[in-house]
Amino acid sequence: MLKKQIRIKNLNINYRVSGQGKPFLILHGWGSNSEKWEKVINLLSFKFQVFAPDLPGFGESEVMKDPWQIKDFIDFLKEFVEKLDLKNFYLLGHSFGGSLALKYNSEFKVNKLFLVAPSLVRKNTLKKRIFSLKIPCPFFCKKIIYALFLKNTDYPLYRGAMKETLKNVLIDLSHLKPLSETILIWGKKDKITPFSNSKLIKKDVLETIPQAGHAIEIDTPDLLVEKILNNL
Repeated sequence: MLKKQIRIKNLNINYRVSGQGKPFLILHGWGSNSEKWEKVINLLSFKFQVFAPDLPGFGESEVMKDPWQIKDFIDFLKEFVEKLDLKNFYLLGHSFGGSLALKYNSEFKVNKLFLVAPSLVRKNTLKKRIFSLKIPCPFFCKKIIYALFLKNTDYPLYRGAMKETLKNVLIDLSHLKPLSETILIWGKKDKITPFSNSKLIKKDVLETIPQAGHAIEIDTPDLLVEKILNNL
């Protein structure tokens, strides 16, 4: 496996590449990075040439200077695909990466789309309403509110552009229609993106892994790859 760098949208982007064959692009989730996908990359590299970037702001990739919208991430993916000359590739997205993968595939066709516990369904919850509030109180006051209501989210961990970006990308994309055959893969023990959300997402095949949680690439990388290979 090789680690490389490429310049995309005026940012230095780290990515991993391994294997030979048809290209297979992996998009990790929010707060993750390509390193956590190394076992999956190694297993898939016996059949594919696997590419896995650290998305901007994560891993060893540079942080954007200004907040991004979903469209900025899609522009990033388009440039990444064009610069690496990826053609007729397979696309896998996990969690937030699944949102990006579906959004990309709703505009550009790929060989096949694999959505792994994608964070596509966004219900109008109390947490979501708090995210959108402009809270007129000192920072210590906001910290108390975040601790009480957002303790199980990534929001308090980020600052500046990344914090605003997280607010911007929390949108419902479950209505989007993929252009390619879509395989949905979900862990039955997932507590981050509930398995019940799978019925709201357009797909051709639904595969489940009973013993896996949300971090399916870490919990059961071998079973995840098995599900992928069984649906080629």
